[in-house]
Amino acid sequence: MATVVDGCLPALGVSPSVATLATPAGALKSPRALAFNPAAPTELWVADIGRDGLTMLDINVTHDHVEVHEARVLKDRAQYHYMDHVSSIAFDPIGQFATCQESLNTYEGQMLPNFFMGPTLYDTRVHLVNSKQQPCEPGDTCFLIHTDMLHESPLCMGLVHDAAGQSTLGGTTYRNVYWAFGGGHRQLVRYDFESDHGPGSMDHSKASVRRYTGLELTRAPGVPSHMALDAAARKLYISDSGADRIVVVDVDSGRYVRDAKVAAPDAPAYQIYSSPEASFNYSVWDGLVYATYARVPMPSGIALSATALYVASHATGQVYGFDRATGVLAQVVAVAPPATLVGIALAPPTIAAGAQVAEQLYAIDQAAAAVRVVRPAQPCAAGALASSQVVQQCANGVRNAEESDVDCGGRACARCAVGQSCLVASDCESSVCSRGVCAASVPLVHSASFLTSYLSSDFYSNSFAHHMIHGDMGGASYLNPYPIMAADFCSSVGRDNVTGALNCSRVDYDALLLGGCWCHTCLPENPCINGGRCENFEGRGYTCACPAGYMGDHCQHAAAAGNGGGAWAAWHNALNSTFPFYNLAPVPSPPPPASPDASSPSPASPPLPSPGSSSLSTGAIAAIAASCGGALLLALSAALLWRFARRPEKRPTRTAEAAGDKEAKPTLTKTSI
Repeated sequence: MATVVDGCLPALGVSPSVATLATPAGALKSPRALAFNPAAPTELWVADIGRDGLTMLDINVTHDHVEVHEARVLKDRAQYHYMDHVSSIAFDPIGQFATCQESLNTYEGQMLPNFFMGPTLYDTRVHLVNSKQQPCEPGDTCFLIHTDMLHESPLCMGLVHDAAGQSTLGGTTYRNVYWAFGGGHRQLVRYDFESDHGPGSMDHSKASVRRYTGLELTRAPGVPSHMALDAAARKLYISDSGADRIVVVDVDSGRYVRDAKVAAPDAPAYQIYSSPEASFNYSVWDGLVYATYARVPMPSGIALSATALYVASHATGQVYGFDRATGVLAQVVAVAPPATLVGIALAPPTIAAGAQVAEQLYAIDQAAAAVRVVRPAQPCAAGALASSQVVQQCANGVRNAEESDVDCGGRACARCAVGQSCLVASDCESSVCSRGVCAASVPLVHSASFLTSYLSSDFYSNSFAHHMIHGDMGGASYLNPYPIMAADFCSSVGRDNVTGALNCSRVDYDALLLGGCWCHTCLPENPCINGGRCENFEGRGYTCACPAGYMGDHCQHAAAAGNGGGAWAAWHNALNSTFPFYNLAPVPSPPPPASPDASSPSPASPPLPSPGSSSLSTGAIAAIAASCGGALLLALSAALLWRFARRPEKRPTRTAEAAGDKEAKPTLTKTSI
């Protein structure tokens, strides 16, 4: 007898359909995750592995329509490290967010993996920067600048912010705790950035990283394993993609065992970490309390509400909806074709209210490069879930349908406790089925074996991380082949002392970013396109020298003939172009005014923009000037265009006051990693 799944949950409702969010052509390439910004609820941020970057969609929702007001493609200037194969994104309540990367840190295959990889922290309250690491101004391409990065989770598959996690340093409280799915080590890792190093710094000494042994997580290559956290109940829900299950973890459980940087009997040290300073706390914890919550074929996306848990099955393309109170599978809705569904997210209450629904679910169809929106035809009737056949069946005191024991097991009911009958491991809370009976799980004793072959290689012994941890980084010597603060570092690193020949295989590319070598030949890309020449700028960025016929800060625009070198040419970067990244419109230099012709009638005056209008077209400016026929009015019109083109970003620069529980950070002259 098959299980009838006939419940009703708020985000799925009655007879749901699936709509596609209309995005500009090229806005998305190969998306894998999405999250709303709680500090700006109309902003939907999408992590895109096709660009190793993000797309911010500013949306507006009415009862029967969702539209995108604006789409910005944003990346880090060194996305090949900070967002390499980005797998996930998670926001905190004040507009900071972190990404995780399914990467071994190979710089797009140009370097042997050095496993120095983990979550990257950003802050939407920090102004976007240009290529020179200066505040983005009209005419500039605008980039994200990370405020911290930690490096203990290669092949990180998912992460979530912990709103209740905090640390206090010098009387200041910081709430920068994230939980991450460490796919390489198959471990759950807790990251506390504490006082982040801020934009432009390289200090990783103030952070705490915990590795949890016992729970084994299973990575499914290419399938993000997203996470959701009930910060109040202290319950973490994990899509364990390779094990076809959802795991629930008590995040306040566990105990300190040892220093992860120091070897113990039968336990080698984890020798790749962010800082050798004593203030960098890197530890191994044991005693984590966890259980299998549900059985889902290759789960990926996950979203949590007060009453329901929604899980995206990558294998089937369906969203599974569970009643949180009972753990019963209440509803299943097809959202995308099999093997395409990844991240999902619930819209903030203000967005759901605009759609006149209690909850609104957004999902990523990766193969179609599309965001889907689930639209119930009707809301759930009062009491519909409690009266459903599936909920009653899983609480009737009888073993029936797919249950492996009374009211447990199978696809729909809660998991079975130790000692109850099982057919497969996923019937059990412990995920262990022994001879038809659920048995206690055997905690996995994790080790650093994932790193063994790398740690014994010559590449590791010559790496920047090895010399940082074991060598003398005070100056250039045989102990320090990476004197990143030396004036000639960028021109000398990797070169043979005798022949001067450059050998990129001898270079740890992380040192190039730390040393501000943005234009180094060994890096995987030249940021200047169309034949532009990259030139380092003060150790913290770069500029582009453009060949004849091209202009723009990355030589991305062809100069239009006969218009003053292209100053009045269209400046918008098309999202489906080879350079789709967000650009602030420049302030144009107006062309010389035409000679007045008294015999020609004056054209009708065009309407002026309404108050609050966000832009004026160059055509409108020219028409205003022509209708008045005077150079004075032309100058005034140009000033109006300057005013609207200079509209400030809607987020202020982060300061100690604006950050609330964050301190202001100085900008240093070297970049960070």
